Amino acid sequence: MEKYLIHGKGIYDPVSGRYCANGLLVSIGNSDQGVGRILERGEFKKLKAHYPECYVMDLKELWILPGLINTHVHLEFNPEGDTFSVYRKENSKKHIDRAIQAARKLLRSGVTGVRDAGSSMELICALKDRGDIPSIQFCGPPLTLPRGHLYFLGGEVQTETEIQNAVQRRAKAGCGCVKLIASGGGLTPGSKPEQDTYTKEQMYMAVKEAHKLGLKIAAHCLTGTSAVHAIQAGVDSIEHAACFKNVSGCLMRVWEPELWSGLDKTKIKNVFLMPGISNTWDPNVAKCLQAEIACRLKAMGMLLTVGTDAGCQNTFFEETWKEIWLLTEVCKLTEAEALYTATIQSAQALGWEDVGGTSQGYRADLIAVREDPLSEFSGTWSILFLEEKWFFNEMFITGGIEDESI
Repeated sequence: MEKYLIHGKGIYDPVSGRYCANGLLVSIGNSDQGVGRILERGEFKKLKAHYPECYVMDLKELWILPGLINTHVHLEFNPEGDTFSVYRKENSKKHIDRAIQAARKLLRSGVTGVRDAGSSMELICALKDRGDIPSIQFCGPPLTLPRGHLYFLGGEVQTETEIQNAVQRRAKAGCGCVKLIASGGGLTPGSKPEQDTYTKEQMYMAVKEAHKLGLKIAAHCLTGTSAVHAIQAGVDSIEHAACFKNVSGCLMRVWEPELWSGLDKTKIKNVFLMPGISNTWDPNVAKCLQAEIACRLKAMGMLLTVGTDAGCQNTFFEETWKEIWLLTEVCKLTEAEALYTATIQSAQALGWEDVGGTSQGYRADLIAVREDPLSEFSGTWSILFLEEKWFFNEMFITGGIEDESI
């Protein structure tokens, strides 16, 4: 096991929301847990005096942060053009090649961990052991009704037995989460976003089987009723919660207080919510209704995560920063709250309890940025690359110019 000393301008601690030191001692190599770990955080001079033999990564002009977590992407999808049509025309090799490139784009933008919220089973085998991309939690093909939203990924199930078997297949394939399509979606032709799909009982069956096998379960919910039923069924996270309704032939976001007020507060508390604000935000519209819904649900006890739905039409893999920025702009989180959401809280949504921090014991998934996000959070990140050192799934960014070769 090798040890390295990182000398930064400041080491950001998302728990306290401040810079706690300027030095990190990290282990790299064959640790007993198989990943790089943070061994100690403190003043660089003291660490250097105590560990004079350690190789020093000189990043003293850069701020050191935990890597960002994006809880909702679709690595196989092409955000340019008609996502559905493009996917259907391409073969598996093309999907996997695109997924690798998408994962690298995420990494170059500071994302060191992601949840792929719906792709083919083939993608799991192709990407799960790669060391040149972020850590990935796979969902596999989402569970959906016949011809339902994202049916083309191969996850059509309806009966309780089919649901149980599908969850078991995902566990055996190495998925860490099951994605459940609880309403229609806009990407799939013939699927209506304002319509619910699975019953509460069917969702409960999926939840029960997933939890028995140690898997998280995330529910795609574009209606208020589907989100409420999914929460009552015990899902771990709600994706979107757009609260769509058909109002006089128009698809609209509608907040229904009576629907949510009847929900047991103990059920909603600590359920994670991926609102995907950047996926719907329009700078030319005064109100962002998706953000308003997210704020209401946060006030009720739900925990926000940073997810973008990258891969869907016009939602790009390099733009996780935009979601973080919008949490400060339209949800009025402080910069420190937004960074906590993008690191530790999003990692917790994936069940990664040792990811997202910079204190002792956390995985050494780190990024370095030129601007201080607490004082210059302008919506752009200068993620700098000169020399990349790969240790399992960890990456240290040591400043300089982005290397497009990865």
